[in-house]
Amino acid sequence: MIAFAPAKINIGLYVVGKRQDGYHNIVTCMVPINWFDVVEIVKANNQGAKLCVYGAFKQEVPYKNNTISRALDLMMQRFDISSVEIHLLKQIPSEAGLGGASSDAAATISLVDKYFSLNLSLSEKLLIAEQVGADVPFFIERKPVVASGKGERLEHIDLPWLKDYFSIVIVPQEKLSTTEMYGNIKQFIKPPEDFKRLLKEGPKQWKGRIINQFEPIAESLYPGLAKIKAVLYEAGADYASLTGSGSAYYGLFSRDIVNEVNNLLNYITNSITYRCLSWGFMLPIL
Repeated sequence: MIAFAPAKINIGLYVVGKRQDGYHNIVTCMVPINWFDVVEIVKANNQGAKLCVYGAFKQEVPYKNNTISRALDLMMQRFDISSVEIHLLKQIPSEAGLGGASSDAAATISLVDKYFSLNLSLSEKLLIAEQVGADVPFFIERKPVVASGKGERLEHIDLPWLKDYFSIVIVPQEKLSTTEMYGNIKQFIKPPEDFKRLLKEGPKQWKGRIINQFEPIAESLYPGLAKIKAVLYEAGADYASLTGSGSAYYGLFSRDIVNEVNNLLNYITNSITYRCLSWGFMLPIL
């Protein structure tokens, strides 16, 4: 039994305060995109939990204390599961702001639920997801949301423009630790009062109005990153931004020019002298 675990992009990201539990309160819009890890659950031959990792970014998954292991530990303890084996094809790079690890955990929760016929409700799965990590609940439902709190408060939002756009995602080789990035936050910033209205109006309305608060921090740590965003705009993006706490950037392009995607990718990759780990043409998950 397999599940596809999608990446996400953040449209705007505002750190609005510090919490007593060590997390920060944020406001952001998250949208799933069609860049996937693949998670498989198979019959286990031995007692306990086993995780086997393959793929281009397998070395980026910690041997212990990874999100899949945390999800398995919670579910095995709660539901008296004695053995389970998970295989992960890791295709989403880590420390890029794409949410791959959180998505893998959410896929694991859903797979364990189905494989062992637990018949969990949505609220039960969301509760387990929140215990694993702040972004994990979003990936249980995989729908565009405005997230607040530490990322666990989710408000579904209809984005009519999604069907008319595609994204190009650029992942540089530099890694940005989420912990380090939050440690560099010097002030709290609230989103625009009309944030939700702007989100619904679409990407042409966002440049200079919707921001990712981590962008200037990322670009101060690695000045070459700013070139990626500039080139995405030069290539015709209606909006370009860092996603999450970085280091990946994305550009949103009108589907009117989708037939030119190969030329766009060639232009972008030839224009960016910065070392890039990967890039690709992505569609939102509708």
